[in-house]
Amino acid sequence: MAKRKNKSKKYYYIFIAIILIVVLVVSLLDYKFRFGIIDWDKVFQVETDSSGSKESVEVDEIGNLKITFMDVGQGDAILINFPDGKNMLIDAGENSAEDVLDKYLTVNGKKLVLDYVVATHTDDDHIGSMDYVYENYQVNYSYRPYVKYSGDYTFGAGFINEGYHPKATPTYGDYLKGVSNEGTKNVFFTDDTDFSFTVTAGDKTCEYSIDFVMPYVKTLDGFKDFSNSNDFSSVMILEFAGKKVMLTGDMEKDAEKLFTDYYAKNTSEIASLDCDVLKVAHHGSATSSSMGFLNLIQPEISVISCGVCHGKYKHPTKQALDNLIAIGSTIYRTDLQGTVTLVITPSGEMSFTTQTHEFDDLLLLDAESIKDRKKEIEDFKENL
Repeated sequence: MAKRKNKSKKYYYIFIAIILIVVLVVSLLDYKFRFGIIDWDKVFQVETDSSGSKESVEVDEIGNLKITFMDVGQGDAILINFPDGKNMLIDAGENSAEDVLDKYLTVNGKKLVLDYVVATHTDDDHIGSMDYVYENYQVNYSYRPYVKYSGDYTFGAGFINEGYHPKATPTYGDYLKGVSNEGTKNVFFTDDTDFSFTVTAGDKTCEYSIDFVMPYVKTLDGFKDFSNSNDFSSVMILEFAGKKVMLTGDMEKDAEKLFTDYYAKNTSEIASLDCDVLKVAHHGSATSSSMGFLNLIQPEISVISCGVCHGKYKHPTKQALDNLIAIGSTIYRTDLQGTVTLVITPSGEMSFTTQTHEFDDLLLLDAESIKDRKKEIEDFKENL
């Protein structure tokens, strides 16, 4: 009987010891969670890049590549439907953009799977509805700026403590929570964050690629000297069927100068920049779209995403428009034409459609010049 009692006591002490160890471990994890010591980047599968990723996929039929520059008012939201059925969303407009997003992210009553979501930078007019996207759509892969968030510590600390912090609003925190809750693989984009797909359907083959063109950010330390959140923007070239589309976020003069300075020293690489279409940086602001930058890119067509005579900056500005006109670029604008859609066929044919042509006579005029027609334009577009 004594041996049996001793054995029972032994198991009791082991049980108590296990409980104490569990309590200690949980307390330690909670402490590290709260104070940012634990490396949640590893927990949530954060990677620094996806350098040179190349994959092949077989499909029944090779489709067109479609880019939808959504009219979300002041802001950016761009949907790319790739020829193999994959989808990429770049930015998500302000908090008011939810209805517009649902319109284009839902096809025949079915929500799209978003294989890739890119937050170009931290400004509210680009990521305002990102939390909504992550709550309501399946996201498989996230690309995000190397920016800290110093606000709410109620989610993975690695999403907060990594990066620099020129401007990290609560909206950025909401976005990070969405990424964290979704548990997606995600990447801090740099110049090497590229990928391409070879698509095969029977005896037909095509390829598309996304090339992050940020030569001033070869590593994440390249961001360290930026103080303006706009200059953290991703800059990408999408290539398909011999056509190139550059997507610039809100990059401004500092990033543009570093960009042009790099290619001034590496002239053999300039040919890779010759683009057919440019998503104009920062809504056509006076602090972007310099002649030096545009002369490198030489876009035949330019798309400006902005609100109608919005705010004190009133995009697009005369300077940006004059620069685009000077290089002979055809201009599309969401403030005047609504959502702008580009389709590129596998044979390389491009076509643009817009929601309206009612105000095409104003396309070359800056926001200040059309401010007297602001209400007329907005009232008309409400019925589109």
